[in-house]
Amino acid sequence: SKEEKARLSILITHIEKFIMNFLKELIFLRHLSIGEVRKSKRLESSEVLDEYGSNLVPILYTLQQRHGGLPQRIVTALNSLFPGIRIGIELLKDGRAYLSMYEGANKYASPGLPDGLLKLLSLLAAIELKPSLLLIDELENSMHARFLEYVIDELNSIETPVLVATHSPIVVDLVD
Repeated sequence: SKEEKARLSILITHIEKFIMNFLKELIFLRHLSIGEVRKSKRLESSEVLDEYGSNLVPILYTLQQRHGGLPQRIVTALNSLFPGIRIGIELLKDGRAYLSMYEGANKYASPGLPDGLLKLLSLLAAIELKPSLLLIDELENSMHARFLEYVIDELNSIETPVLVATHSPIVVDLVD
């Protein structure tokens, strides 16, 4: 009947919208493009982390603006895994910015930041964005075993479903 077809059409429209919203909020992380992460980037408001992490600086800047500083999850991780280290976002006059690291009075610009730190920041930023689904390819790349354990504990503590592709027996042993 026409009435049943109309209800079915409305139902299909709602399902399509649900699926599109779900996919729009999905984050997929591959192995970081370290060279791109280290480059200065334009500070445009960004809510979706690029799959290679190339827009990590704008994402961290957006999170910093939203929280009045880096999110507590990131600060806690830095304090635990990198005692005495602070992360900053350095603004350039042309509207670009880059990551820097401070250890006491010493400042290190993006090229001097460890790959594992950048990977950790991208994973924690992805968690902070509260995606509908978090997909991570090769979680273990650039990560020290202690970092892996920390990140897996973080992933286990969130409500977001997480799928991880790995060849690492360390990662497999760490998950439930």
